Amino acid sequence: ELAGSLACFPVPVVRAVEGLFRSPDRFRNAQDLATEAGMSLRTLYRNLEMGGVFSARTLVVSAKLLRAFGLLQDPGRSIKDVAAHAGYHSPWRLSQQFRALTGQTTNQVRREMTSENLVRLLAEQVLRVREE
Repeated sequence: ELAGSLACFPVPVVRAVEGLFRSPDRFRNAQDLATEAGMSLRTLYRNLEMGGVFSARTLVVSAKLLRAFGLLQDPGRSIKDVAAHAGYHSPWRLSQQFRALTGQTTNQVRREMTSENLVRLLAEQVLRVREE
């Protein structure tokens, strides 16, 4: 879903974003993504805007939620365990972020959401036009 945007980014940003989606638990926030790209947060935002991504924070949260979704597919894992493995300090925070970006709770995502729908919803949030 982000392939078109990635083509607009400089190589260090592409590598950082790829690293983010490979290992989202290594990234706490947008500053960690900027550090991975070897640039300031402001420069990262300018580079991301070239590809239509106006929030590095939303990009980081989306990568973490994709990881959490994969873990939620194991019915034997508790929400607490999923949150810990996805890099969250509490299941509450994981649920809040699912609710903010998808409109659904963690349990609803686990029971009702398909991976295709989640990717589409998250891509819409990441590529959402900045409100002015």
